[in-house]
Amino acid sequence: MAVFMTGATGYIGSVLLQQLLDEGETVHVLYRPSSFDKVDLSRSRIRPFRGDLLDVASLQRAMRDCNQVYHMAAYARVWAEDPSAFYRVNVQGTRNVLETAQKLQVRKVVLTSSAATLPASSDGRPVDESATDPEFETEYARTKHQAEEEAIGFNEKGLPTVIVNPPRVYGPGLMSESNAVTRLVKWYLEGKWRFLPGDGDVVGNYVYVEDVAGGHRRAMEHGRPGERYILGGDNVSLRELLHLVGEVSRKHRRMISIPVPLVMGIARFEMWKADLLGRSPLITPQWVKNYLKDSPLSSEKARQELGYTPIPLREGLRRTVDWLRREFPHLPHV
Repeated sequence: MAVFMTGATGYIGSVLLQQLLDEGETVHVLYRPSSFDKVDLSRSRIRPFRGDLLDVASLQRAMRDCNQVYHMAAYARVWAEDPSAFYRVNVQGTRNVLETAQKLQVRKVVLTSSAATLPASSDGRPVDESATDPEFETEYARTKHQAEEEAIGFNEKGLPTVIVNPPRVYGPGLMSESNAVTRLVKWYLEGKWRFLPGDGDVVGNYVYVEDVAGGHRRAMEHGRPGERYILGGDNVSLRELLHLVGEVSRKHRRMISIPVPLVMGIARFEMWKADLLGRSPLITPQWVKNYLKDSPLSSEKARQELGYTPIPLREGLRRTVDWLRREFPHLPHV
């Protein structure tokens, strides 16, 4: 039997795809024509199927003869000209995948959600999977939470489904919107990013992409159906993150704090341009609000139940900087 994947041409998905191939798996990949050139789908043991999450017939063709499903595709953007795209892809698309998996009697499904569905910390302590009632600042977070509810509902109807929640992922791979942290590291090395919103001390959780992909495989093997698992790494502030980048790269940059009202003003201006020109903004007020909340996370449940062991942030950043310097020779070297 084979493995079925959506989102295999995305940032985390392409890394998981390579890990599965390295293990000798045959992988059925659902792809859209616009994504075909992002990943080499002509390799042996990859069976590409042209289709779409909203095209149930294509899902059925691609998922046939598979006993494992990794549903990773999502509409993960800061803005959409048509906001209903978030619901169609993240909720209806997930429902279609789960209905197809149930019909074909798939053995297990792993759904890639997001740490955006978890609430911020109210007291500075790391948040775990038991946290509830998050205040969703973005349509992305709201619809990913709805996708989780779909997965839990199908699990209760007999389809073994596990949910994983990665936070801010970084590391080698596609330089897409989903790889925002690595792009930030690149801009820092280039000297193009020297800004800290507010005091720069708001805490987030950062995790290396290879660990997240490996956590998906462990969730498939060991995850308890109906459960969520945070696949996180280290809790640090943006100031601490960039200081570590400076240490491992030996390129220290002086950072400039920008008052929060000014950051919000920039975000509102970006939204005005987006509405006027129909082009995606760099940031939106909702995303600014989200990133100005302390969001430390605990991955203890994944460590205990899945054997999940992410590498330290310093080592992950060192690997990322080395990769960026190989991929982009113009970046400054020591």
